Amino acid sequence: MKSTMTRFILLFLAPTLMSCAGPKQANQAERPVLASVKTVAVSTTAVPDFYQTVGTIRSKTTTVISARTTGRVTGILVSEGDHVRAGQTLVEIDSRDAAVQIRRAETGESEAREALAVLDQEVTAAEFGRAAAESNRKLAASTLERYRTLHDRRSVSEQEFDEVQAKLSAATAETERANAMLESAKARRKQTLARIDQATVEKSGADLTMDYNHVVSPVSGIVTSRTIEAGMIASPGVPLMIVEDDTAYRFEAQVTESLIGIVRMGDAVRIELETPTRDGIQGRVSEIVPSADPLTRSNTVKIDMPKVASIRTGLFGRAYFATGERSVIAIPAELVVQHGQLTSVYVLDNKFVRQRLIKLGKTLGDRIEVFSGLQDGDLLIVEPRKTLADGMEVRQ
Repeated sequence: MKSTMTRFILLFLAPTLMSCAGPKQANQAERPVLASVKTVAVSTTAVPDFYQTVGTIRSKTTTVISARTTGRVTGILVSEGDHVRAGQTLVEIDSRDAAVQIRRAETGESEAREALAVLDQEVTAAEFGRAAAESNRKLAASTLERYRTLHDRRSVSEQEFDEVQAKLSAATAETERANAMLESAKARRKQTLARIDQATVEKSGADLTMDYNHVVSPVSGIVTSRTIEAGMIASPGVPLMIVEDDTAYRFEAQVTESLIGIVRMGDAVRIELETPTRDGIQGRVSEIVPSADPLTRSNTVKIDMPKVASIRTGLFGRAYFATGERSVIAIPAELVVQHGQLTSVYVLDNKFVRQRLIKLGKTLGDRIEVFSGLQDGDLLIVEPRKTLADGMEVRQ
């Protein structure tokens, strides 16, 4: 009876024991085992250290276009985004007033030149008349001298001597009148020449005003802003549009005043722009503004950029200034496993695969910095990676 009861208890407990022991033995039997894995040892390396700051791309040459005369805008020949060349007309201003001034100056100059021709004839005639009067005066003077001798000898009468004296006085008066006429003609000729000069200056001024009514670009570049429309009044000094040189750009970065001492003229600086490719561009420091902004306590550093088609004014970016070296643990970026917000790597730990959580830092080219989770000597599993799982055994 006792033997029968014992057999019954064993038969009753057998399924329960099998249900407890069976899955564990099955899992151990089903767990994959790797014959070998390729690993790389983690080590601390020295890498360049950088100070990161933000900035904006700006053209090296920005020209504000404004009118040099007052008038109503009659035509705008370019739009924002258009490329223009030096000397190209951008804006046209009503030029009717200038045209009237030109015609008035031309008329005045023409009249003055006609008057000058007449005065030239008067001056010539006056010079001829003065020469004739001077000749008569000299003849009368010599005649008087001869008569004076005869008068002293009492060879001529008083009346004859008086008549010769009267002729000399008349000749002298005629000479003075001829001189006065010549000087008057010359004075009027001089005034006419002054009128011609004035008319020429007025015409030149009107021509210049006419030129000013065609607002041209002093530089070649691209139109980035326009503040004028047809029908508006343009005034000297009031901006009409902005033209930027699109062949030379620079990155203007803000560097905190406590680190401005590390920046040197000619330093190479890596720039990353907010573009779809986010490619790094190498620039060089060309200017360091010595005064700091009192609000941000930072200095502006200007970095010359190479000629790159994607660069344009207003692009936001980041500048990386070299500050020396630092020791870090950096691993190949392709070994990092991403699970949502968690990052991890596979390491070989005492012949078993372990998935270890890590905290990442800066990207260093094709490698990435690891703040925590790894230490020198850890073995990162490089291959195979697609079939790895935590807890797998490696028999190598």
